[in-house]
Amino acid sequence: MAVPESYAVSGEGCLNEYSVVKKAARKARDSNIGLTDAQIMALGVLRMREENDPRVCCLPGKQFSTSLMPESIKHCLPPAHRRCVEDIRRKHVEVYHVLRDTLGDVTLEDFLWAVATTQSRSFAVENEGLSRRIMLPGIDLVNHRAGNEASLLYDATLRRYEFRSRVPFAAGDEVTFSYGDADNLTWLVNFGFCVPANPERVISHDLDDVLLAAQSILPNIYPDPVCSAFVRGLKEEGTYPDPPLFAYDGKARAPRSCLSNAAGIVLRLGEELAQMPLTGLDKEIVRRLLVKRRQDLQASLGKIKQVEVDNEWHPFVSCLCTLFHDELQTLG
Repeated sequence: MAVPESYAVSGEGCLNEYSVVKKAARKARDSNIGLTDAQIMALGVLRMREENDPRVCCLPGKQFSTSLMPESIKHCLPPAHRRCVEDIRRKHVEVYHVLRDTLGDVTLEDFLWAVATTQSRSFAVENEGLSRRIMLPGIDLVNHRAGNEASLLYDATLRRYEFRSRVPFAAGDEVTFSYGDADNLTWLVNFGFCVPANPERVISHDLDDVLLAAQSILPNIYPDPVCSAFVRGLKEEGTYPDPPLFAYDGKARAPRSCLSNAAGIVLRLGEELAQMPLTGLDKEIVRRLLVKRRQDLQASLGKIKQVEVDNEWHPFVSCLCTLFHDELQTLG
């Protein structure tokens, strides 16, 4: 399967092709906001849709993504997951409002649709030594399957992108290839799906989780005002973690360095406040995190079984159930 380079949709291409996209990017830069490739491509896709460009004629009219999910579904998420998706949506909404006067009749829902579309249908491809995020008509319909021996390549001689498989597909088989390796929260946020029995066994926590775990152990040292002031100070200094997630490795049964470092920072904060050693607090923080996540996941499964949504959101709800069940299995 091959797609000519001229059919590819990329951030660079949208900037060169559409003055409205270039104007919006300039407005964002003047406002000290860095647009992602997906956001730049989204602006281009909106323009293409307005012009009935054939490159976007097969795009779905509706997206089922974390940024567009109904509040009733969002409230079923564990707290850290909910804060994660709210933070992502907040950043997209901020961009939209900054660019609002350059976008004509584009609504916030239009913009979120376009971002979800480009985020879930674009890939990083090596092109003449550079990695470029692109969306390719036709190839963007190919679903993910882990371990699939297929690849997406750029042929510089023929100036086209080629989808190649090392193994044959039988008539009637679904054509798939591997998007890479990622945990289910990453798949959900970026592509809107989850992988049952995902081998990437990762449990993600944010700084609020870590502080609340410390507070549950030593409430007198970590009261709410102290935790709030600590977070506010990090944001003012520009040292608040981005991305704000710290991982527990379910395969290794141990926190990854980012989570160990976060627990260590909160430990040192407590030692400064208590004026005494708090030996072992960092390890107890991790243990409490896992206990609390198990409780949150069980509560989320109970909530999501009762949530009432339109039938079209049922596949997305099923993905959430997969995420919750897989995390529970990881926790044991």
